Amino acid sequence: MLANDEDIERLLFIMANLPEFLRLSLARRKVKELISMAETERLEIISRAFNCTSLIEPNKMVELLGSWIRAMCEVESSVLTQLMVTYCKAFLIDKNFIRKYSERFLNAYYLLQKEDQEKIMICVKEAIFLRPHPNEAIKLLPRKLKLAMQISS
Repeated sequence: MLANDEDIERLLFIMANLPEFLRLSLARRKVKELISMAETERLEIISRAFNCTSLIEPNKMVELLGSWIRAMCEVESSVLTQLMVTYCKAFLIDKNFIRKYSERFLNAYYLLQKEDQEKIMICVKEAIFLRPHPNEAIKLLPRKLKLAMQISS
């Protein structure tokens, strides 16, 4: 059964305000849950989560994103790429989200260890280029994200 938006918003708010070791532990558990879902359910949860971030302070959002990305980087690369494919689909559903939060994504990315930065970047690029029309996704990316990814449109 899918959680309602209030539950998702509450969970994200709680996670954002936890100490890092607890936030990372919970993120690991939630990433495993996300992986176990069918892609349509995963896409719905991700899309709904995008809309449930209004209560989170920008600096807390960066910390939450950092923990979430670290937890995702602990899974196998092929699984991470499939997650990134779903995230790309979600970003295309809500085209404003990536622009609104790109600075926070980058800030979280730069807080990662080098190996996690490389792993997430490779998997994101694979996900974009696995799309039937990768340029559609690339055109939506803000300039700073394109520079960080070393891609151009």
